[in-house]
Amino acid sequence: MRYSELRKWLKNTSRTLIVALSLVISTLFYAELPRITGLIGVSIGTAVVMITPALLNNDLYAKSTCDICLNWTLIIYAAICTVLLTTLILLSWNNYEGH
Repeated sequence: MRYSELRKWLKNTSRTLIVALSLVISTLFYAELPRITGLIGVSIGTAVVMITPALLNNDLYAKSTCDICLNWTLIIYAAICTVLLTTLILLSWNNYEGH
């Protein structure tokens, strides 16, 4: 791929805008940051750590019915944990005594 000065500056601009947006959001919602990071951690954490590897293992390596069943059990367990933990965070949203 050919080096492009425009592409470099567009990438830098997009990174700068993301950092600036994060700074504005964290300043405006300072009191809610622990809850927001909890929600992000639950959703992204279970998807990246539990669901994605099980789905990839199903497609690439799982040959027997037992392997496929174990992978789907893990996927369902992760989905249930995500729903329960998200519900707990949302139910305790106003009960948190922050910073």
